[in-house]
Amino acid sequence: MMAEFGKLLYSGVSIPTWTPDGFYHFGATSFYFYPPITFYLSSIVSVVGIQDPLSLFQAVSLLGTIASFFSARWLLRTIGSSEYRSNIAAALYACAPLRVAELYSRSSLPTHVTYTFIPLVAIALIAIVRREGTSRIKRILLLGLWCAILALTNVPITVMMAMAMIVAAIVVWRELRWNAVIDIMLAGAIAAGLAAYHYASVLSAQPFSRLQDLHFSHRPQDIELYFHLGPGTYHILVLYAAVGIIVLAYTWLRWKKESLTRIESAVGRIGLSIAAIIFFLDLFPISAGVWNAFPPLQLVQFPWRFYPLDLLLGIMVIGSAQSLTLKRAAKLIAAVWIVGAVLPIILVVFSFHIFSPFVRAPEDPTEYLPIYFNPSVSPENGGMRGAVERTLRPHASDSAVLGNLQMGEKVEGVVREPYHEKYDVTLKTPRPVTFHRFYWPFWHLYASGNEVYSRPDSIGRATATFPSGHYTAVWQLERTPLEIAGLWISGISWVGVLVFLGIGLVRRRVRAMPSSSP
Repeated sequence: MMAEFGKLLYSGVSIPTWTPDGFYHFGATSFYFYPPITFYLSSIVSVVGIQDPLSLFQAVSLLGTIASFFSARWLLRTIGSSEYRSNIAAALYACAPLRVAELYSRSSLPTHVTYTFIPLVAIALIAIVRREGTSRIKRILLLGLWCAILALTNVPITVMMAMAMIVAAIVVWRELRWNAVIDIMLAGAIAAGLAAYHYASVLSAQPFSRLQDLHFSHRPQDIELYFHLGPGTYHILVLYAAVGIIVLAYTWLRWKKESLTRIESAVGRIGLSIAAIIFFLDLFPISAGVWNAFPPLQLVQFPWRFYPLDLLLGIMVIGSAQSLTLKRAAKLIAAVWIVGAVLPIILVVFSFHIFSPFVRAPEDPTEYLPIYFNPSVSPENGGMRGAVERTLRPHASDSAVLGNLQMGEKVEGVVREPYHEKYDVTLKTPRPVTFHRFYWPFWHLYASGNEVYSRPDSIGRATATFPSGHYTAVWQLERTPLEIAGLWISGISWVGVLVFLGIGLVRRRVRAMPSSSP
């Protein structure tokens, strides 16, 4: 996907949506839905000459690890952590064993990159609550900016952070001023504006893709999955969440025996509340109904995805530890981290990807398959993936244009760009023509400037009946009115935020310049 996104950028498509090479070059709707920040970052990295997908994956992973160390360290310094504790906790955050294991087991680069932005959201949130640092408007803009970048990087983690923010607000509501609540709401509105261009595309394309594949029905008996070996690191993630909950519970039991600092108390209260919710969601026998009934949890999908919150709470316990109780808890957390590092070290040393897109041919996720795909063979015995293979593979080498043409007739491609195709057409009578691309409602066909009705054929390929005559036909991928509105909203929002932040930076530098006396 990284290479595909980069090719589209280099061809002049600044905001990719359709994936031309998906499903044997029939196309896919992947980039309508995938948050784009990670792909933009990988495209920037590729400019320095890293083109091989595996090398690009490793380079972006390394940059994400380094950047997350500094963002975590910044957060810990913000809450008053010492230099030593900030460095230790930030290093544990950047190299957390299960974070690395997830990267190598699921090849989940967007999740890995998102760890950089989680502490930045927390920093901006703390600044608003404390009303410290820069001006009020700048605090609002920074929180909106980091929330937008988080939303444009990973959807499940964004939902989790929103839930954690709500829980934190409920826990400390007595100390929370209305001005802070209003500022957070304004920041949320700014974040929505900044990310509108992407989510407008999501909403536009959603009715025409098989996104039901992304929704899972949780059942009480799914708890048994945690007690036998399975692929990936899911079950180990749950074990680590349980360890974190035990550590925080131990801390809470010690509160009455030893007074905690204000920061320790806040971290403990908020952390215990969030940990209790995660623990509840881990227990499918009692939480399955909540998973199925609460729509935002459908985007989180599984409780092991809450691991970044466990990790964030863990490093904040380490960083804020002043009392004997929290220092003991911090040592226990660090010890568990170090012991757990054995598995990911093995994965890294041997560069072993359990679900590696580099070891075998990349597979397009079937949830981004247009609904117009009609498998000629039942999806059973292999599911939709098997139906795609059986139906499309035999057509992979078909010509770009198929039609029952007579002598002297032609439909010949003269321009073939990712989102624009032009054909030289000569027909004696109107004829149906089939193209080597899925039918997608956002592709529009024009003949001599007039739109021609297009439709899917029996397996979902784009088909149209061309009129007779000699003329130029054009296929054009066009944006819906909702997408255009999202682009305008995001464009105005990004320009406004960047201009204001730029003005603030210039003013700060001017004030810092030594004044010259006459």
